[in-house]
Amino acid sequence: MRYVPLDISRELLDMACRNVAAEFPGVSVIPKEIDFEAGNFADVAYELGQDGHVNFFIFFGNTLGNFSDASRVLSNFRDSMGSEDYLLIGTELANLSRIDLVVQRYVEHQPIRRIHLMLPSKIGIGQEDAEYDVSWNDRQQQIESKIRLKHDVTAMLGDEKIPLLKGERILLMRSKKHTESSLTKLLSDTGFRNEILTTDAERAYIMTLVQPTRFSV
Repeated sequence: MRYVPLDISRELLDMACRNVAAEFPGVSVIPKEIDFEAGNFADVAYELGQDGHVNFFIFFGNTLGNFSDASRVLSNFRDSMGSEDYLLIGTELANLSRIDLVVQRYVEHQPIRRIHLMLPSKIGIGQEDAEYDVSWNDRQQQIESKIRLKHDVTAMLGDEKIPLLKGERILLMRSKKHTESSLTKLLSDTGFRNEILTTDAERAYIMTLVQPTRFSV
């Protein structure tokens, strides 16, 4: 067995290597720096599949909802996988009867809040300059975090000064939440077949094991 962390961030790859080596010293770790949105990574998957290995991709952390084009990301996975490979996806569901609890979790989770507020701080907007808000966008089926300026501020992008007015809002994050039916349709439309699909008791989280669909011509 080998552990292969795939990520766009070299820093996170290094962290994964250190953590896995410390917890599981007998497991070989092979980090690969990959941008899932940029294109397929068939060369990497082919290399890892040599010597009889089967690739088992794990895609957790609600990450699927954070991409601007989830179809493209899934297509890149599909085009990178062999017929024997598997992809296990785990993501939060849009349980509309409990959406207030999802919003509340984003509001109260301090690490998420710190990450979101770090972004405006990089352009000169401090926490004292704005109010932080998390809401549900029903039309887009996504969680959104924003700030609303308490007063006029000047943001800095490089050497450029950008005047912003009191009351203006800045979108910091959006995370799309799928329903069970929309996720299975997305996977089918991008060329996957479901092998196993399950949700938790509250139907707030889903895991599905899929393989690429292969058609004979």
